[in-house]
Amino acid sequence: MNEDKKIIIDVKKLLPQVARRIHILEQLRSTWPSVVGPAAARHSAPYDLINNDLYVKVTDNHTAQIIANMKGTIARKIADRYDYHEDVKIKITQDIAPETKAKTKPAAVQPKKSKQAVTVDENLVNKYIAECPDALPDDAKLAISRLRAYLHALRP
Repeated sequence: MNEDKKIIIDVKKLLPQVARRIHILEQLRSTWPSVVGPAAARHSAPYDLINNDLYVKVTDNHTAQIIANMKGTIARKIADRYDYHEDVKIKITQDIAPETKAKTKPAAVQPKKSKQAVTVDENLVNKYIAECPDALPDDAKLAISRLRAYLHALRP
């Protein structure tokens, strides 16, 4: 016969362990650059310590590789600095790149404005050609003048 077994949790024993893990995690967050180095610390951070697993969030593959190569060093520094001699395993998680995150659809799609043909005033082009310096070749004078006349037609 299966009898329901009740799990009895000794809160007096559990609370000091949880408080110690929280304290170690807070201390580790504040000293993270000295543990992994300033470059790796800019792209990573410890965010949880559960059942002797230290969870580290990284922003890119390069930093994930650096942290993976430092797992032993990180565990040793935790043991030495915080007198935490349990077998710490480093778990690395990576944020999704901003480009691949789900994009929200805009609420209302604005209709595109229809493009109207722009006519360039040849008299204006000739005026702008006359204003160009003589050192410019004729084709450059013509191109610059047509561009100026085009922009003038867009924004009179």
